Order: sequence, then C-alpha cells, then structure tokens
Amino acid sequence: GKFGLSYCQYGFGAYISWTCSLPVGKSHHDSAIGNFNYVPTDLNSDAAIDEMATLLTAGRLDNLNRDWARAFYHNPADKEYAVIQAIQQLVLMPEFHTTDIIERTGLNREHIEDPEPSSGEDYKAVVFLMLSGGFDSYNMLVPHSECDPVSGDYEDLFDQYREMRGS
Repeated sequence: GKFGLSYCQYGFGAYISWTCSLPVGKSHHDSAIGNFNYVPTDLNSDAAIDEMATLLTAGRLDNLNRDWARAFYHNPADKEYAVIQAIQQLVLMPEFHTTDIIERTGLNREHIEDPEPSSGEDYKAVVFLMLSGGFDSYNMLVPHSECDPVSGDYEDLFDQYREMRGS
C-alpha cells in the first residue's frame, strides 16, 4: 500500500533503517523493494470504485461503504495515491473479510456486562514467554526467598542462587 513492499509501519519488506523516517507520502516508494502497480481501467470515481469492489469483495460492497471508499478516492491531483487510499479503506470493510452479503440492521449491539472481579483467592497460572532471540536463561527463573521445607533435607534455593550469582 502506502509504503510499497517495505518494513515501514510493520510491512512485509526488508528493513532499511533510513526509509521509515521519511515523511508520509510517495517518497517511501522510492526505497521500497516492490510497489503497488494496480490502476483501474477507468479513472472515473464511480467506475474505479465499482472495479475495486468487484476485485476485492466480489461485488458485495454495499452502497454506504462504496460511498465511504469513493470519498477517499477523490484526489484529482494524484490518482495513484487516491487508488491506494481507496483500497486501504476497502480492505478494512466487512465485505472484504467475509464471503457473505453484509446486512445492516440499524440496531445497537447487545451490551455485555463487565465480568465479576476476582474473588481474591490464590490461584496458579502458566505464563508463556515468546522471546525473539537469545536471553540469559540463568536469570530467567529465580527461586522465591520464602520457600518452606518439604522434607528434612531442605535447602533454601534463593540462598543458593544468591551465593552462586554473588548478589
């Protein structure tokens, strides 16, 4: 879209550090490793939005959302950027993410009550850490200092840890 195939704004392209700090606009495309090349066959806003709706939603886009996308397409100075703006709006619409026709009911959504607060009772939890890269596993799990002895040969693990680490 707006930045081409690049890393900028969490894109899928390669990371080139200096490109993401440029001001938003067409200048990002100059350093992207790939660019958006779609051009509607007719640049008239109605025809262009109809074509994009057919390609992206199989023609299921309702009139309200067509008008919304059309509002982003109106940029007579730069039609390439206008197409990108319209497509960014179209891929956020429910018709793009479903295979059925969207029906607006006009009703408000059902209010869901907030969950009851915790009772304050003790509980156990499993914590999963997804680390991208290396870490100091020696320092990941530190024993608690208030361990109770379970058997007669109990040793305080925190004291052992502190002795080994030196602090």
